[in-house]
Amino acid sequence: MYLIGMPVKKKEFKQVKPCLNDSSTNCFYSWRTFRRGYSNEYTDEKETSISVTNPVNISVKNEWTKKSEKRDAILWKYNIAYKNILESRIMGDMLWITRPKFKGGIIGVFMKNYHAGDFNLFYGDIRVNIRERLKMLVEINP
Repeated sequence: MYLIGMPVKKKEFKQVKPCLNDSSTNCFYSWRTFRRGYSNEYTDEKETSISVTNPVNISVKNEWTKKSEKRDAILWKYNIAYKNILESRIMGDMLWITRPKFKGGIIGVFMKNYHAGDFNLFYGDIRVNIRERLKMLVEINP
């Protein structure tokens, strides 16, 4: 289950727990995306009761991913896939990213809250994760 763009507490649900890695099942993924260094009264760099999974490497570790790990991002027309555009890291109750760099574009230069693009920025990462999960389900239930 993907609960993208909103703070979801790790203990929000009794039956469904946060996913810890790419092979976790019966769990949920959640993150909300901000520019590296961002914080305000609704975020906390040290808060850990909020569930945050890095969609690039499907991990809960707070290590920076490399641009080379980042799969496709898409924009408004959904017709161009942008690769290797950012790095990401879990920081407290947020997913921090470096400023996305699109060829020929200046999108995100002034943005710090990427909530509106949580899905678009990680479109390729989500697709690959869903594909892998479906393969696991087929192997488990042939």
